[in-house]
Amino acid sequence: MLLVFGAAALVLLVRSVGPALVLRTLLEAGPYFPLILILDLGWVVFEGLALLWVLGAEAKRLPFRAWLQGTLAHYVTMTVLPVGRAGAEVVRAAVFGPYVGKAEAAMGAAFIESGTLIGNTMISLLCLTAVLQTGEQSLSLLLAGNAAVTLALGVLVYLGLSRAGGLTKLRLLQRFAPFGQDIRRVFDRSRPRHLIALMGITVARTLQTLQYGVIILAVSGVFSFHRMLVAQGIHLVGAGLGDMIPNQVGVTEGAYRVFAGALGLAKSPDKAVAVALLARLSALGVATLCSVLLQIVPKAAPVAACVADDA
Repeated sequence: MLLVFGAAALVLLVRSVGPALVLRTLLEAGPYFPLILILDLGWVVFEGLALLWVLGAEAKRLPFRAWLQGTLAHYVTMTVLPVGRAGAEVVRAAVFGPYVGKAEAAMGAAFIESGTLIGNTMISLLCLTAVLQTGEQSLSLLLAGNAAVTLALGVLVYLGLSRAGGLTKLRLLQRFAPFGQDIRRVFDRSRPRHLIALMGITVARTLQTLQYGVIILAVSGVFSFHRMLVAQGIHLVGAGLGDMIPNQVGVTEGAYRVFAGALGLAKSPDKAVAVALLARLSALGVATLCSVLLQIVPKAAPVAACVADDA
């Protein structure tokens, strides 16, 4: 239902700024689209690598095909279904679990979620420095609020992992006590690798930010670090406000339309909306590619089957 409302809002928004103008902008941006897709794929890969880094030795039990399937399924779930990043991490953990262990997969997924939220905070603060120069007070407040909320949630998830065993002492969670203790042990063993995994997540966020720099170049003909950070800031605000709508349909486009002035596109609202549409087309393109690959790539044999074959 939310997707229907979002799609309807998107249609109305495009009509308000001029469908022909938006289409022309998108067509003119065509030559840059392959690079936009590559950067989109790049941050997905780095997040997937960060998960391997935090798993450490346990990751050696994960076949490449299983890692690829989990990473592809994660992106498709995050893009298409109304479950947000957290739901996508659950899907990836379900794929990895039979190979690395349920506790390891759950800890890794939760850590990536925590790291992504903290990475969101760092990028939000960087974008805020650029947004403040535009004089857009409402955008500045929303971005500062996004930074505060994501930091609080990221730290909460991280602390929850570090105290997973203690949390299961609560009456409602007592039956999960053994699993909670396992997660705590896995988390403690992985501590030396947390920093490098967080760096990988930061690189992923940086690639996403650079992607918006290329999108701004595609629609305006000018590359600007300042506009790149402002565009990423608007994206983060829109993504936060429309988190439960698949791919934030209609919400991010509305955010770019409202804050077109911050991008220097107040007189060209069609180009501001096109920024969000190009990012959306890229996401859908990557999701489609991921879906196709999921059908093509052979499934990795279950652990039990591997052991039987070795015997």
